[in-house]
Parts: sequence; C-alpha cells; structure tokens
Amino acid sequence: MAYREGIRKHGRQAGLAGRKNHQAGLVKVAIISLGMLALFSFIRSPFFSVSSIDIHGTSFLAPEEVMVLSGVSRGENIFEISPARVRARLMKNPRIGDVTVRRKLPSTVIIDIEERRPLLVVRYAGYFLEVDAEGYVLGVVETLKHSTLPILVGASIKTAEVGERIDAPGLEAVLSLAGAMSPGILARISQFHITGPGDVEAIMPEGIRVVFGSGAPEEMRRKALVLEAILGQAQGGGGDITYIDLRYAARPVIRERGTGRR
Repeated sequence: MAYREGIRKHGRQAGLAGRKNHQAGLVKVAIISLGMLALFSFIRSPFFSVSSIDIHGTSFLAPEEVMVLSGVSRGENIFEISPARVRARLMKNPRIGDVTVRRKLPSTVIIDIEERRPLLVVRYAGYFLEVDAEGYVLGVVETLKHSTLPILVGASIKTAEVGERIDAPGLEAVLSLAGAMSPGILARISQFHITGPGDVEAIMPEGIRVVFGSGAPEEMRRKALVLEAILGQAQGGGGDITYIDLRYAARPVIRERGTGRR
C-alpha cells in the first residue's frame, strides 16, 4: 500500500511540475512574441523613415536627377530599400560608370557616384556624340556652342546608340592619346583627325598641327606625353611652333615660324 501511495504521490508531483513547466514555456513564448512585436513595430516606426539622401561624386548629373533615377523617396522605411536594386536602377544611366549605395541608420541613404566623363565629341549623322575614354556614347548634342571638348573628324562609324560602345578604325588610337593628355593639353586640342588606317593628327587653335601617325595604345600614350613635354619646354607654351611630327616619338620633328626642322 505504501508503495502504491508513493507512486501516486510521485505522479501527482510530476504532473504538477509538468504543468508548471508548460506554463513557464507559455510565458517565455509570450515574452518573446511581445518582444518581436515591439521590435517589428519599432523598425516600422517613423524613426527609420528616410529623411536624408546624400549624393556624392556628380558633376554632369544633377543630384535631383540621380534621386529620381534611384527610386528612393524621403519618408520610405530604410529597411525596405535594397542597395542592390537601387544600384541596378542607377547603372542603367550611360553617364554612370559605377555607384555604391549604403544605408546609414537610422534615416540616411548615401549614394556615391562615379561618372563617365566625356573625353571628346564625334560627328555622326548630323549630330555630335559625346564619347568617354572607353568609347561609350554618353549623349547626343545638336550643337557644340557650349562645348570645350575636342572634335573627332574622319571616324567611320556605322551605328551608334547612347549607352553603347562605338567602334571605328583609328578610334582606339585617338582615345588612347586623349586619355593620356593632361586636362590643360587636351583643352588646347580643337580637333583630332583620322587621316588613314589608324593614322591620327591633331589641330590646336594656335595653328599647331601635330602628326601622331599610328601605333598601339601604349605607344600612342607615350606620344601624348612627348607632346606635353615639348609644349612645356617651348618658350611661351609653344606659341612659335607650327608643326610637330611624332610618328617616331623618340625623334620628334618640330617646325617653328620662320625656321625649318629642329
């Protein structure tokens, strides 16, 4: 009898302990649920609404244009903004070479833009194409009234679309030359001419004709540096020079007004 009573007593104690454990488990679940609900409510609160969109690195694109392209709006919950999707939207613009999008809690989105910059303009079908150092068309303009970029003449372009890369004999040589020039020297070039298969010349506003000839990209970049050195060493920045032949960069030929070769 005592043995049976002990078993019954043990069973009652075990049942009571089980109920207590079950109740404790329910309390824990309730606390966790309330905590998650509170956290969710906090995340969705105005505290995390976007109040600032910081845009850096633009000079050709207006910050307002970047903001519209990004699709990010003030007042939007910052956790609903996907940096990857914002970047994908911005990369569709041909003037953007790269972009980084970051969220800075609690309410700021930071967009760092690396723009593609026009290097020169190319005549095409009655218009002018703004082309960057890699040959991508960034835009089309009807007039060069406000442009300071050199014009490329003589490029045989079959097709051209904004955002796409163009190709033409001699174009790579011109881009290599122009890309290696300092802004000061490039600003003094009014025109590049493709005169033959890969042969390039340049005209400067002061009347200097520069014959670069042809060559691989690295060779053309060396010729650009030689030109810069010649103009830098010339008295008055090269004002008396009328002709520079850089077909053989190691032996440049220079003509000045009233003189022959030197």
